[in-house]
Order: sequence, then structure tokens, then C-alpha cells
Amino acid sequence: MLGTVIRETIGAVVTARKMGWKVDMLVSGAGYTPHVAFLAKGATHGLYASFQVPIPYADTASSDLKAWMEKYKANYDADANIQAAYGYRAMSLFAVAAEQAGHHIDSAKLTAALESITGYTDMFGGPALSFSSTSHVGTTQGGLAQIDGTRWVTLFDILE
Repeated sequence: MLGTVIRETIGAVVTARKMGWKVDMLVSGAGYTPHVAFLAKGATHGLYASFQVPIPYADTASSDLKAWMEKYKANYDADANIQAAYGYRAMSLFAVAAEQAGHHIDSAKLTAALESITGYTDMFGGPALSFSSTSHVGTTQGGLAQIDGTRWVTLFDILE
């Protein structure tokens, strides 16, 4: 299990393989970025990762997701990535809660609204999010992906 981000993930995998350590490796969601697959130019092939939202790739995206990716590119002159997806997902969830909280929002109203959200889904394809007064976790589910060449491939969408 690697608790690394981009550069450290690539370095750890490459170094382990150079040393002859042939084991399956799993990186946390922090290392689940297109950069780990693409920048390593195949050196991280076979690496596993856990995730909550699949990396958005334009060639496999739904029509809604593809439209969002095109709009993102037009607005920011950069391709949408997993970080953009997580940010958009978080702000969309906040917008739902803020609308439910109503005018003259305060922390108590916002908290109550967030705690009333159940089964929240979006275009990104992650597991549904649910909150309550006793659980602010959102979900205990996630997916599993593996690098195939220079790209992440989803093996399991949602694991419990």
C-alpha cells in the first residue's frame, strides 16, 4: 500500500521494480491521477489504485460528462482531470445543501441540510453519497483501478 502522490508513486514503483521486488502495489486515491500513468510512460503498468470517482477520459465519457469536459476545456484551456471532477462534485453537493438550507443560511441550517442528503449521485459515476446526524462519511464504497500501459482502467466500479 502506497500513501504517495504523483512523483513519489512513480518513484516508489520504479525503484521497487529495479530492486527486483515483484509484488502487486496499491496506491491510495491521492496517487490515482492520470499523471501517474502517463508520465511514467509504462513504468507503473499494473499498479492498482482505490478511488471514489473514476478518472474522466473523453473517449469513454457519457454525453453529460463529455459536455462538462468540453466546457471545462473552453473555460480553463486545460483538460478536465480527476482533481477537477472532485472539486466540481464537492461544490455541486454544497450547492444542493445551500439551496435546501434556504435564505439567511447559517452553520446550523447548512449542517441540517447536509445531514438530510441521501443517495446523492452525479455525472462522474462514483458511489452515491449519504449523510446523517451520526455519519458525515458520505460513503464507505469505492472502486478499484489498474494502470494498463499509460492509462487507468476501472476493474470494479463500486466495492463495499
